[in-house]
Formats: sequence, C-alpha cells, structure tokens
Amino acid sequence: MSSKLFSRRKKHLVAKKFQSLEAAKFDRVLAITVFGLMLFGVIMISSASAINSFFNTKGQATDYYFWNQLSSLIIALIAWIIVQRIPYRFWYNYRLPIVIFSLLLLATVFTPLRSDYGTIARGWLNIPFLPSIQPSEIAKIGFIIYLAGLFDKMGGRLRDLKEGFLPFIIIVGFFLIFLIAEPDFGSILLYGLIAISMFFVANGNMWHMVGAATFGSVLFISIMSQKKYIVQRFTAFLNPGSDPSGIGYQIQQALIAIGSGGFFGYGFGNSRQKFAYLPEAQGDAIFAVAAEELGFIRVTLIIIAFIIIAWRGMKIAENAPDRFARYLATGIVSWICIEAFINMGVIMAILPNTGLTLPFISYGGSSLLSKTIAIAILLNISRHTRETSNYRRGQWGAHPTFSRRTIPAQKKGNFINKWSHRLLAWVKNRKRDEDKPRPRRPLSSRTGR
Repeated sequence: MSSKLFSRRKKHLVAKKFQSLEAAKFDRVLAITVFGLMLFGVIMISSASAINSFFNTKGQATDYYFWNQLSSLIIALIAWIIVQRIPYRFWYNYRLPIVIFSLLLLATVFTPLRSDYGTIARGWLNIPFLPSIQPSEIAKIGFIIYLAGLFDKMGGRLRDLKEGFLPFIIIVGFFLIFLIAEPDFGSILLYGLIAISMFFVANGNMWHMVGAATFGSVLFISIMSQKKYIVQRFTAFLNPGSDPSGIGYQIQQALIAIGSGGFFGYGFGNSRQKFAYLPEAQGDAIFAVAAEELGFIRVTLIIIAFIIIAWRGMKIAENAPDRFARYLATGIVSWICIEAFINMGVIMAILPNTGLTLPFISYGGSSLLSKTIAIAILLNISRHTRETSNYRRGQWGAHPTFSRRTIPAQKKGNFINKWSHRLLAWVKNRKRDEDKPRPRRPLSSRTGR
C-alpha cells in the first residue's frame, strides 16, 4: 500500500515539474513589439506599394505587394508558433547539418536558378512553383547558430590563436566568400558585424579581432574598389549632390520624403514620393514613406520599437541559462538591430547605401520569415532565463537548467534536467529506505534496563 502511495507521489511531483516548465512565461514585451512591427509593416506596404503594384501588374491591381506580404506574414506566424515550442538545445545538437545546409543554400545562387531582379547582386533563388528565396537571409540563422555552438564548445580556448580564433575565422570566411562572389555588400557588412558582436560577448581576444579586421578591411577595400557601383555609392554618400539623377537619386528622394513629412506627416496613404519618385518605396526606402505619411513624431515609435527589441534581447542574453543560449541570443539581437539601424541610417544619409531592408517592415518574404524564426528562438530562450522562468529560488531552488559550462546531449525528455534527476533520485532513495526491514531494538532498550 505504501509503495503504491509513494509511486503516485512520485508521478505527481514529476507531473508538477513538467507543468511548471510548460508554464514558464516567454518575454511578452518582446513578442508584442515584434508582432506590432509585423502588422505595421503589412499596413505600410499596402500604402507604399500601391503605385509600383499598379505598374508591375500593368494596371490590373494596386495591392499586389500587399497580398504577397500578407501571405508571407501568415507563413511567418505559423513558423513562429512551431519554432517557439522547439527547445533551443535542439539547435545546438543539429548545428553542423544546419550550417552545411546554409552554405549549400548560398552556393545555389551560382546555379541557373539564380536571379538578380534588376540589381547587381545575384542574391535570389527562383525555384519552379515556389516563391523566390533570398538565401543570404535564410543562411544568417545557420551562421548564428553555428557560431554560438562553436564559442560554447571552445570556452576559454577561444582566446587561443590556433585553437580558438582560427576556426572562427575559417567559418566566417566560408560565408563571406559566397557573399563576395554574388556580390552583396550589405550582407557582407552585416555578417561581419554579427560575428564581431558574438566574438566580443564570448570574451574572445580582441587583439586577434583587431588584427583580422585590419587585414580584412584592406582586402575588402581592394576587392570592392574594383566594383564600380560600390565606389559610386561611397561617392554619393560623401557628396550627395554629385549625381542627383544617378546613384544618389534614391537618397535624394528619400531625404525629400522625410523632410516634407514634417512633424505630423501628410496622413496615411498620402505620400507624394511613392508616385514613381522614390525607388524601392515598399522595400529599402519604406522608412522614408512612413516618415512622409506619419511625420517625425509618430515615426519615432519605429526607432523606439527597435530599441525595445535591443533592450529585451540583451536582457535575455544576460539572464541566459548557459553560454550557448547567451551567444545565440546575442547573435539574433545583433542581426535584427544592426540591420534596422543601418537601414534607417542609409535613408537619412548618415551611412552609405548598403541595400539592407528594415526588419519586419520592408517587403520581402525571406527576410520576414528568417527574422521571425530568429525571434521565435529568442522567445524560447526567454522561457528558460533566470528572469522569466517559474523556477525561482525558494520554489525549486537554483535555476534548474544545465551547467553554464557544458550542454548535455539531448535526451528523450526535453524538459528533464538536473533538478528533475535529483528529485527522482531522492524519491528512489527514500522508497528504498522505506522498503528495508527496520532492525529490532534490543530488549534492554525497550524495557529501559
């Protein structure tokens, strides 16, 4: 009878532990902010893309880009729901197949399926009966996952030149070679900045990074100086009025849109510059259209939203349960926020033109899907942080996740960790003690003699 009661008690304790883990809350501030940007992006595209939709469909529709982005949003939300339920340890265990797939995906742009869509970079992949894919966007996920796993595995060896820094440079170099061959100047810059931010958080040797950055910059400048369009972009940045009808045309029109919007804007849907004046009004330059229609005061909310994403993401990284989670969160936040501020800096003529989009807002299915998956991974990490987890001191003791130093191999039970094993061991030991026959005391001790 006692063994049955004890078995029930054991099942109750284990079930309670599973329920507590399932009930761990994700970062709602981050989720609401990102979801709001996604909805705002679809609404903004319906206004910014009306004229381009009319011309591209030969007068058949003014909402072509809107419906495409809406369908991409639905797919991205489905991916969000699925990926958020996948324990982030899964990505550590499968980091090698993921990075191989990412590199193969980048290599496909050199096949007959590639497309440039009128741009310099051959960065799109056209698969029959499927929407076009931008491999450099999807590959960023594999790039960040593999670097996070690499840094976690190396630990203190990352500061060693041969055993730590050299493997890091090799994997980054593989990705950059494909991007240089496209060529995609904006993605090269973004990949490099993501790698530097993760290396810095992983406590790498910064002198190694300074030396590699110096050598890489010289090599990069020597290669890119042979690309005429790169030289023209820098010339237009340094002297915007040098070619107002050529390479500097988009920036000039974007500045006109931002300036004419004033503090309160013309009102939603009333942009002037989207009438074939501003190139890529629904893409790279959507921030300018938003500033023209909504005004400076309201468009500042976009900047605040990305600041919130950076803040919450860094909090998740700071309270991450292990090193891999910390590096993964750092890479994701760096990717999204660096790309956002570069895009806004380009539109305001603070930075040279890079061709990067505004995350969650600009038109593009690959960009939206990849960044939504990244945010879903970040939200899953937030379930296990010391700040948001239900396992706080006083309830189950210290945080129940695995060690900061190592990550155990994934087992059948994704949520069974160190503390659940300790609990089960305690239950088994207690049951074993109860089943043992108790020794009878001597007669003298019972009679008091």
